Parts: sequence; C-alpha cells; structure tokens
Amino acid sequence: MQFIFQDQAIHLPERDPGAVHQFMEQINKALNENGLVFSHFLVSGMPYYGDIYSLVDEYWNKELPVEIVGITEEEWLSEAKREILGYVGRAAGILQELSQTLYSGESSLAVWRQMSDLSEGMDYLLKIFSKTRILSNPDPIINGIQSVSGQLVQALETRDLVLLADLITYEILPLFQQIKERLTAEEGTDVNG
Repeated sequence: MQFIFQDQAIHLPERDPGAVHQFMEQINKALNENGLVFSHFLVSGMPYYGDIYSLVDEYWNKELPVEIVGITEEEWLSEAKREILGYVGRAAGILQELSQTLYSGESSLAVWRQMSDLSEGMDYLLKIFSKTRILSNPDPIINGIQSVSGQLVQALETRDLVLLADLITYEILPLFQQIKERLTAEEGTDVNG
C-alpha cells in the first residue's frame, strides 16, 4: 500500500498490525521532528479520520493515493476544541429528547444505541481532556466525566431508565454546558468554529 508523506511515496509492505504500528511510529517520529502531529489521512483527496488499521483494512487492495497530513499542535488543539464544542452542542438537543424518552419508559433498540453512543462520547471526551492540554486546568472536567461515566455504566448495567434520564438531565447536560463554557472562556477559542 502506497502512502504519500512529505512529498515522498512510502510503501507499507505488510498489513499485519505490528508492521502498521511500526509504520505509524516512524511517521509520528518524523512529524514530531518537524514540529507537527498527525492529523488525518487524505484518500483520493477526501479526508479520512479513522485509525490507520481501519484504513489499511478498507483500502489495502485498492490503488488509491493516501496522503498523511500533519499539522502543528496548536492547529490540532484548535480543531479539537471546535470538534468538542460541536459535539456537546449537538448532543444537548439529542440528550434532552433521550431523557424524555427514558422518563416515558421507552426502552427500544434506538434508545440503547443512543446510550451506547453517549458512553463512547464520554470515553472520547475523557481521553481528550486527560491526554492533551486543551484546557489550562482540566481536572474538574476530568473528575466530572469520570464520576458521571461510572454512574452511567451502573445505570446501563441495571437498565434503570429513570436513573439514566436523571443522569442525563442533572449530570451530563450540566457537564456538557460546563465543558462548553470552559472551552469558550479559554483564550484563543473561536466559538463559531
């Protein structure tokens, strides 16, 4: 599989996970040496934000140009802030509806999919706030996510619809509002994306 990196064609000879991991380690090292971090891939000019393992599985036998895109850490942080603000903004309306659905006692497959998506979203937020300097003091947000995530897992295990609705209404939505306020208050954040 051919990749384009820093205007050079690089061949990935094997698709086993070890070779793919080593390939990305080399790419990340080269990016870091140039003051950049990995952002995404361009597959035939279209952005691809999945991980490299999924990319290799999907495109291994296809002759498509795959470019590796690196950006500065500041650019990455700016993109991450916009992405998080967009996520918590979109999630607010969806979660308000989901909460009402749970209070009504509905327990459909769609409801459990939304709860699964929420759990994954909380995991993503925890990773971003824990592993980056996206906020000057992320500890209150991290602690809030960890606390509500633990409660969410327990409520999901027992399928307690009222508790899930309460968590959304009284814990998650206020936490998302706090995240939005903190990100927009940090200097240099463009709230309009």
